[in-house]
Amino acid sequence: MPVSVGPRYCGTGADLVSGCAGSGSWISPQDIQGDDTVTFSSVQLSAVPNLTCLLLATNFGFSLPDEAVIQGVIVEIERIATVTGATDTGAGVQLLKVGVGSGDVKSVGAWSTVKGIVTYGSSSDSWNVALTGADINNTGFGVSIRARRTTGTPQVQVFRVRVTIHYLNVIGGEGISTGAAVVSAVGQGVEVVEGEANSIGIASISGVAGSIGTALSVSAGVAAVQGISATPWKSLEESMGTTWTPLSTASFGTAWTLLNPSLGTVWTPIIE
Repeated sequence: MPVSVGPRYCGTGADLVSGCAGSGSWISPQDIQGDDTVTFSSVQLSAVPNLTCLLLATNFGFSLPDEAVIQGVIVEIERIATVTGATDTGAGVQLLKVGVGSGDVKSVGAWSTVKGIVTYGSSSDSWNVALTGADINNTGFGVSIRARRTTGTPQVQVFRVRVTIHYLNVIGGEGISTGAAVVSAVGQGVEVVEGEANSIGIASISGVAGSIGTALSVSAGVAAVQGISATPWKSLEESMGTTWTPLSTASFGTAWTLLNPSLGTVWTPIIE
């Protein structure tokens, strides 16, 4: 089952001035730290500068399992523009992986002249960047924020930044763990409750020990992956009379589904 942690608030705010000649520097970037709705960091935009430098929010204090499979990242920014004329289109918000901008640059359009929280991403949005629990725990993980002027002389203000992580827990790196079953063809697995997956007569797997349509079984009480665990998959004839249903018509009407297309062959439990 997916797990969510957060929201966690930014622990370090900084203005990245390197490489942003001609852009506006953020005043008091440290004021975006913590859960404070009063203090803020700001940039005054005009014809010059018409673009802000990058405001970096990092050090969120997460402590996820290092091997956690990240499903989605939600970023929430409390912000305002003093007058109409600022946007994040053509500028935007991007995740920082070990301090480096990575993946999608997201935008929602004009900055409102009413202070409020703007949300980027979702519980299933990976931002097109591969992240592990170790990446999230790193003090360099975070968010970069940039705004652009469209008209007038708006001052853009950021009050606070918070992040929520959605992930799947992984047991070990491959094979099985005592009391739980792990299924994977790539050394990653999904944590499941003993008896809810890989029990004889419940599940079938394609891409692990045969192609779709191959009937598989395991020895009594043991979940294993051929070529990874010491306990091999048995053929249908050796299955103690229990037929494993192929992926296309899985037992109890519930099929194995991909955890994340970008991960390739990682499977979720049949029963949640």
